[in-house]
Amino acid sequence: MGVNRTVPVTVALLGALGAAVQSLMLLVQGKAICLNEGCRVVEGLTRVSPLYVNLAGLGFFVAVAVLAWRAPGPTTGRRLLGAMLLAGIGAEGVLFGYQTFVAKAFCSWCLAVFALVVVLNLLAGPRQALRAAAVLAA
Repeated sequence: MGVNRTVPVTVALLGALGAAVQSLMLLVQGKAICLNEGCRVVEGLTRVSPLYVNLAGLGFFVAVAVLAWRAPGPTTGRRLLGAMLLAGIGAEGVLFGYQTFVAKAFCSWCLAVFALVVVLNLLAGPRQALRAAAVLAA
């Protein structure tokens, strides 16, 4: 990563914490924390359970945190981290497009995850950020 490795690890762990809390809320109460009605609109239009989406996000953020911590230099782990971040921005781009063009409503938690993935790609350096912009645009 382009900066002190504790910064991206902290950002990734914040994402993991959020996904864990959302997953726990879905398991215990049957609904996630939502700051607006957009979450319910988006959840109502998707076939995949929000629990599975949040568990996948939890796994993604934990893996990114581990790789960011273990791969500060030019290693295979760093390349894997870059690939994971590109996959994350690709997935978030699809979800953002879905909210924009299909649901016509925005989920606050989804936008927060999108922002975290964008920040992680930016923290990985200018080359990674350029690649992420290309993936997002595609």
